[in-house]
Amino acid sequence: MAKYIGYRLYLDSDYDGAASTGDGISGGYETSIIFTDHDMPLGSGVVTYPTTVGAVSGVFYEYSGNTYFVPDDDTGFPPYEAGTITEFVEAIRGTPNNDNLEGTAGDDVIIDTDESIHNPTGVDRIRAGEGDDTVIFGDGNDTIDGGGGNDKIGFWSGGSGNNLIDGGAGDDSIIGGSGDDQIIGGSGNDWLSGDAGRDTIDAGDGMDNIWVTDDHDYAKIIGGEGYSDWDVLGFSNWVSSEGVNVKMTGPESGTFEFRGSETHGEFSEIEHIVGTDYGDAVDLSGDTSGLKVQGYGGDDTIRGGSGADSLHGDWGNDQISGGQGADTLFGGSGDDVLAGGDGDDYVEGGEGSDTLTGGAGEDTLFGGDGNDVFNIYDADEDTDVDGGGWWDTIVFHDESSGEGVEVIYDGDGSGEYELGDAEGDFSDVEMIQTTQNADFVDASASDQGILLVSDDGADTVVGSAGADEIWAGDGEDSISGGRGADKIWGGSENDTIQGGEGGDTLKGEIGDDFLSGGKGNDVLYGGSGDDVFAMQDDGGFDVVHDFRLDGVEHDQLDVTGLTDASGNPVNVHDVTVGDDGCGNAVLSFPNGEGIQLNGIDPATLDNKTLFKMGIPCFAEGTRIRTPQGDIPIERLQVGDMVQTLDNGVQPIVWIGRRHLSQQDLKENPKLRPVRIRAGSLANDRDLIVSPQHGMVTTQNGDVTLARATHLARDGGAGFRVALGIKSVTYFHLMFEHHEVIIAENTPSESFYPGPMALNALAPAEIAEIAAIFPELVSSSGPVDIYGPRARRFLPRQEITRNVASLFEVGRAFA
Repeated sequence: MAKYIGYRLYLDSDYDGAASTGDGISGGYETSIIFTDHDMPLGSGVVTYPTTVGAVSGVFYEYSGNTYFVPDDDTGFPPYEAGTITEFVEAIRGTPNNDNLEGTAGDDVIIDTDESIHNPTGVDRIRAGEGDDTVIFGDGNDTIDGGGGNDKIGFWSGGSGNNLIDGGAGDDSIIGGSGDDQIIGGSGNDWLSGDAGRDTIDAGDGMDNIWVTDDHDYAKIIGGEGYSDWDVLGFSNWVSSEGVNVKMTGPESGTFEFRGSETHGEFSEIEHIVGTDYGDAVDLSGDTSGLKVQGYGGDDTIRGGSGADSLHGDWGNDQISGGQGADTLFGGSGDDVLAGGDGDDYVEGGEGSDTLTGGAGEDTLFGGDGNDVFNIYDADEDTDVDGGGWWDTIVFHDESSGEGVEVIYDGDGSGEYELGDAEGDFSDVEMIQTTQNADFVDASASDQGILLVSDDGADTVVGSAGADEIWAGDGEDSISGGRGADKIWGGSENDTIQGGEGGDTLKGEIGDDFLSGGKGNDVLYGGSGDDVFAMQDDGGFDVVHDFRLDGVEHDQLDVTGLTDASGNPVNVHDVTVGDDGCGNAVLSFPNGEGIQLNGIDPATLDNKTLFKMGIPCFAEGTRIRTPQGDIPIERLQVGDMVQTLDNGVQPIVWIGRRHLSQQDLKENPKLRPVRIRAGSLANDRDLIVSPQHGMVTTQNGDVTLARATHLARDGGAGFRVALGIKSVTYFHLMFEHHEVIIAENTPSESFYPGPMALNALAPAEIAEIAAIFPELVSSSGPVDIYGPRARRFLPRQEITRNVASLFEVGRAFA
């Protein structure tokens, strides 16, 4: 039922009890009341205020002996100045009998009954004529023709006839009675509504609004397909607090029913649906034309069709799915769940903490205000994400590709990603959650810290220049915090965690982890497992909270990145052991670096214990077994005799060396050396070798060679990629044939000139070998010229964690 605001008119003192043309209106304070379609107007006309709003058309009412005016447009009304009634047309009134009422060419008010008679039942015919007319009809079966103009056609309280109402031309407002009415909007942009009874509403041409409330019975609605084909079907509540169900059964057609009443019906030729203040369910899956839906209030569920739909949740916590087609989704306020579906969609969350998914097609997701979550799947194709304001998160889902996601930042909160078939850009995003597979994230171009949560998989993460929080999850992860005070959690399995610059907090958690705080004063937690804590020059003062020397879980220090005052690698004699004043050991190194081991009594740290913890006694170079004893490799020369395992003493025929700088290792991480911890084989101190170097092992009685890089991955805690070494010089010893020599009391291979090894050498080194073995360099293979390998290489898949069996031969030399 329509409601109107009526403003009291303070007529001049000569007012004779009825408004008429020429009556003056004195200025006064605003007094207003609400009129409805049940109230009887006095007539229509115009009031004029010369200096403010000018001439204003409207309808006059009487209440308690006072005159009130309902303006057609109440902008700036009332103006608080003196005015004049410049036009007044008294209402045309019918009788209880069968009337034939004719309006004028002006703006008429036609009332089809005498107010003093209750429920008049005359069968009337009303022709309002031209002008903007107001028609109120009674209980009879009336025929009403609005004619031209913007007419208002309503009913008197209790009107129950079966009426035929035709608005005619113009933008009409029509409300039916409680009978079975037929309402025709005609041309123009009309506002139409039925009432109780079985109504038929044909909106006709124009952009019409048809409204159904939950106190109606049944309505058949036809929107019309005129030149301006955009008709709105809206729903609202009068008697219940439950929403409406709308289901499309074909293009622009469907059915509706209120859940809290018996109101139901069918419709066709509708392009726009507006829900109630409560939770509505709108299903467009049967439509192919593309519709607009506004959920309005309540927690709505909206499902799009196969056309290009425009779906708006408005207020409430809505769930919207676009279906097929290039859809536009707006969540509005509330915590909404939005899914674009197939097609090139635009999805906007609006206010609230929303969840957005693009689906197949080239989609654009915009979070708006609130803490939003964006879901990206590996089958989504191209999806761009703009987080909007507040705190926004992208969650990547790898359901079938198995490749994981690659995320590259190009600025603060922005970058690009690739995941299976999906790729796109993102901006204004504060948090990333990666997949269960091996993911790669590089945030080094961002000055703003990132928050990253990883699922399973062996992930590689490079942090930003800000304060990052990185949760690595399961898998053997490699995490570098970059600059800034970072917080990094390794999760389970064997992780490599580097804090970089800044005061970082690193937690290895479960597994045999490698932790390097980098520059700055860092706090380190190894967690369970045999962990390695690495130090470096200019590394600051680090605190380790759970260093273990209990014989069950044995942690290590990696000081290969530290040097003494002369630039030589540090050894146990360079370490000063102190106390932090609370019984915790403090190790100080020559250039000012230090590390505090909470829970470790400094009195227990003698040279033997420091050695077991990973601080070497000698670091001049790898020692090679010769008839004169073990000699550092850098002191050997061509022609020197070396002890071999199979052929006694043999002369060196060629020595190669290759220095790799910090930049070289950064650009080629596969060339990083492998550290074999003291005691892991027969070595009584750490042994540093190249990743492809072969170490003698045994597997089920078969003496073989195992590459150092494979041992670092699968051979146990005693074998690690030496990430703490900033630069390295590799030496190659070559003999007349491939030999097994003794390095640091451990059998390992000499240089074998296979194609891979030769390709890794500098041209000058290849020329040297060519001078010694000219046929070798020009041959297609080394076996016929140089001979076979001393032992076969063990494939990686055969390497197990049965350390006692795997390294039986090596330990026999101890």
